Amino acid sequence: MIYTPDGSPPLNIIAGVTPIYGFIDLPSWVLDIYIEIYSKDILMDITLVKSIPPLTCSGPDCTSFFLPGGLDLLRLANGGPNATLFSAPPRNGTSAFITNNAPGYHVEYFPVPKGFGFNKTSDCTTYGGSSNEAINICVSAEGTQIYAGE
Repeated sequence: MIYTPDGSPPLNIIAGVTPIYGFIDLPSWVLDIYIEIYSKDILMDITLVKSIPPLTCSGPDCTSFFLPGGLDLLRLANGGPNATLFSAPPRNGTSAFITNNAPGYHVEYFPVPKGFGFNKTSDCTTYGGSSNEAINICVSAEGTQIYAGE
């Protein structure tokens, strides 16, 4: 629900982000590349991300974020998948919303632990190379943590 400061009744909404691989019909390696390419831009957009205290890392090389999803992801519960807040503007000039219990992502960035090694055969791929320029990217998962490097 969204509560409005002008005393209007709450709006019933569907909010939050879905699992990364939830509803997209693309190979996982394509999504991995999209995440690599766009993660910096997403993390710099204050409408999509909030700094929060970390849960698993600490120190100056630890950065922690919460990604709740943008306002454009809110859907009116009774309006179908395309019924956004923008299709039914807030009443009385309301410009602030509080959304409770919407799922999101908690992401932490920290250096790969000492002693961790990528499997060069299964974790690493080289991209480019046609003009003598290439990048080797390694990605590996261990539990709930994803390690990336080159």
